[in-house]
Amino acid sequence: WSCCRAGVFGTFWVDAATGDVADAPPGATGGAYAPAVAGGALAGLTVDELGVWAVTWGDTTIAAVGDPDGRPPSEFAIAGGRIHWAYGPWAQAFTACRPQSDPYQPCAPDWRTDLGAEPGQPAAVGRSAVAYPVGGGVAVLDVDTGAALWRASLGAGVSRLVVAGTTILAATTADEVVALPAAGCGAETCAPLWRAPVGGLRDLAAGGDVAYATTDGGEVVALAVDGCGAATPTCAPLAEVDVGGTLSSPVVDGGRVVVADADGTLVALGLPR
Repeated sequence: WSCCRAGVFGTFWVDAATGDVADAPPGATGGAYAPAVAGGALAGLTVDELGVWAVTWGDTTIAAVGDPDGRPPSEFAIAGGRIHWAYGPWAQAFTACRPQSDPYQPCAPDWRTDLGAEPGQPAAVGRSAVAYPVGGGVAVLDVDTGAALWRASLGAGVSRLVVAGTTILAATTADEVVALPAAGCGAETCAPLWRAPVGGLRDLAAGGDVAYATTDGGEVVALAVDGCGAATPTCAPLAEVDVGGTLSSPVVDGGRVVVADADGTLVALGLPR
């Protein structure tokens, strides 16, 4: 199954093999906003009749989420049994809670870590770490304590982080996909494993050993997650397909990479073999 599009009217589920619109699979109880799948369960944002936001993930609900201005956490990740998102420069982690008296009082975080600048959307790195794009690079934190494990400076802003096996992939505002070692390098600062220029880079996803980037020109670009060898740190694409138009974020599932164009049409491409 691929969860393809969400909005105020609900979450639409599409069979990745056929393109048919279908009912949600069993156990998909998450909200209609910002859907994500983690540990086999659908996670999403919900809002009740009082306007109180919550993140629901399987049987876990964290109520009154959001920042002090009442905005919901539109960008979150699930790692180590906690839900992670940021407010201002603070990375935060939460386990299940529901306010006992004031329904508008946010839940207290398990920990907060000042990253020095406002970060972007985090990504789970296995079960023990969470990565945040921040300040022209990446910061990787321990999920239990929030302690900084390591950082990487990429020299440009990061619009998306994707974790594929033992590799963290970053889509940068310099139109590059940059790979980092998910386990770190044994030092406080780590260098990239490889880089791949992608003109007009828009978004990024990964499935198995292949990463897929979409571009402003309507292309889907396939890259090898393992790179192209230490002797060639700048990698060329495995394949490029011109879909045309303005493309959504790619979704990889069921042996397909799926994108939506500006008209809401889904396009599924077979993965390289």
